[in-house]
Amino acid sequence: MFGKLNVIFLIGIMLIGGCSRQVVVPYQRVEKNNWVTVKLYSGDRVEGNVLKAEPHIITVRNKAGRNVAIETSRIQEIKRIPPHYDDFGHAISEEEISKEKTGKNATIYGIGGGVLSFGASFFIGSMVAKDSENGGAVLAAVTATGGILGTTLFVQAGKKQDRKEAVQRIRENRKSTQIPRKEQLQPTRDLRDTEKKKLEELRRQREKLLRELEASKKKNE
Repeated sequence: MFGKLNVIFLIGIMLIGGCSRQVVVPYQRVEKNNWVTVKLYSGDRVEGNVLKAEPHIITVRNKAGRNVAIETSRIQEIKRIPPHYDDFGHAISEEEISKEKTGKNATIYGIGGGVLSFGASFFIGSMVAKDSENGGAVLAAVTATGGILGTTLFVQAGKKQDRKEAVQRIRENRKSTQIPRKEQLQPTRDLRDTEKKKLEELRRQREKLLRELEASKKKNE
């Protein structure tokens, strides 16, 4: 009984860990602001944010804050977290997401999900314990395993939501500051057209006034 519960718990943890796992990609698909893990033929690994990806060299800022330049000939394998992009097609770095991300949803999901998970696990455990000789131990094991696993899953779901909201805020911030050139030029064109209309109106008024003065002069003569 306890062995089965442990297996279920481990499977749940593996599923949780797989939510944010990196995937192997060819070097040509690596771009600026990707978060990567570079495995070298020497056996060393470099993990961090891509600062520059050139045909024969990649520069990564590692977790210690050092910039590491790596020649492609030294690279055995590259893994990266699937990137997010803004509305202009530029990658959003993991550093930006981490700075923007809050723990609001993770906390809310964790508390609510924890109460629900432990309650449901206690109910299931009490049903299973009825037919067991070690009813108390079974109840405790089922409640603990189900409650911890359920809470962890809810917290992970909250973290996903926090990440999603952070990415959306970054997109909106970039959109408000990186206005396309055509949108920047449009107000200038509108202003120019307005000024032309004003000048044209003034010209017509002046011509009308001159005609009236000429007519008045002829009448007096």
